[in-house]
Amino acid sequence: MKSVGWSSDGSKIASGALNQTIGLWDVESGTGLRTLTGHMPSVWSVAWSPDRSKIAAGVDDKTVKIWNSTTGAIMKTLIGHTAAVWSTDWSADGSKIASGSADATIRIWDGNTGFLIRTLTGHVAKVSAVRWSPDGSQIVSGSLDRTLRIWNAESGIVMRTIRGHNLPVWSVAWSSDGSKLASSSLDGTIKIWDARTGELRATFSRNTSERHLAWSPNGAFLASAAGDRSHSVAIWDANNGTIVRTLTGHDGWVFSLAWSVDGSKLASGSGDRTVKIWQVNDGTLLKTFSGHSGEVWSVAWSPDGCGLVSGSADGSARIWGD
Repeated sequence: MKSVGWSSDGSKIASGALNQTIGLWDVESGTGLRTLTGHMPSVWSVAWSPDRSKIAAGVDDKTVKIWNSTTGAIMKTLIGHTAAVWSTDWSADGSKIASGSADATIRIWDGNTGFLIRTLTGHVAKVSAVRWSPDGSQIVSGSLDRTLRIWNAESGIVMRTIRGHNLPVWSVAWSSDGSKLASSSLDGTIKIWDARTGELRATFSRNTSERHLAWSPNGAFLASAAGDRSHSVAIWDANNGTIVRTLTGHDGWVFSLAWSVDGSKLASGSGDRTVKIWQVNDGTLLKTFSGHSGEVWSVAWSPDGCGLVSGSADGSARIWGD
């Protein structure tokens, strides 16, 4: 399982797996509602439309596929990329889809018709992540070319190119108010940028690669997962770059992090095949969920904060009650 995503009402989950399927799950019962197929290779990312009616997936066959989430029928196959699609994201109003690809481009599609609106070029290596700004006016992309780029979503013009990482950028995130960006890199740093000017505001480092990061809902903290044998999670003060807490307890690399809706808890999925839930204010380990037979690649909270979904290398998605 490479990717999971909740519907906006917290009632269903889409999960993408390396076994060429996407599964839909009912949160209350934990039963599989539907498996979406399309004679396709690996699914790298899944994203629900804000109105819950559609699911977009980035696929290894160079396409973005859109399904009707009720019937399971393929509505559109978006063709244009020339390499695997690694990242997909819907605009907040559901009118557009952004996709980032190993072909080094970002494409913007009409979310209803599937029409290609524009192609954004400028990166010189694979695009690892794309995210719409909260207001839908901009897109940020991270790339293996070590840069972030902020694009005007309407014109497709690069508003700024942000340089500062010494190795590939692995993940990017907007603060909830859209004023700041965070990026993590294989160079062992997390950087905070002013989204308006592109100026570097803070650099965090604990002398290990930081492959995964998640911004707290209130924007005050960042969580990051270490790429070393400590298997630890750091909670950083997003304003001054200091570590306020270190969470230890996993016996394998932490591959995914997710904050609860109210920001009081953090979930972590690991190569030790477990999901752990931590109390952020004092670092207490609240729960350990065991059951997966493979590494846990992804975790996500339901929008109401009452449930958690985990996706695993064992090809399953599991629903856990908080």
